[in-house]
Amino acid sequence: MTRDTAAGVLENRVVAVDPTGFATCPLCHTPDAVVTNQAVSGGASWTCSRCSHPWDRMRLATATAYALSLSQRAAGNGNGTK
Repeated sequence: MTRDTAAGVLENRVVAVDPTGFATCPLCHTPDAVVTNQAVSGGASWTCSRCSHPWDRMRLATATAYALSLSQRAAGNGNGTK
C-alpha cells in the first residue's frame, strides 16, 4: 500500500511478478512466486501451489529426462521406433 501525497489517500497497487527465473511446476506449468531456479539448483524444494505436487532438483531432473524421451519417441528417434 502506498500513499498518494498529492491527494493524501492510500491506494493499493498490484505489482506484477515476472515468472522468469522462478521455479515452474513441470506438471501444471505454474511458476512459484517465491522459489527461484537458482535456489532449486542449490537444493531447495517446493510444493506447487496449484497441483500440490512436491518438487526438488532430482524430481525435476527425472521429469525432464522423461519429457525428453517422450519427444524422441514421438520424433521416431528413441528406442528403435520409426
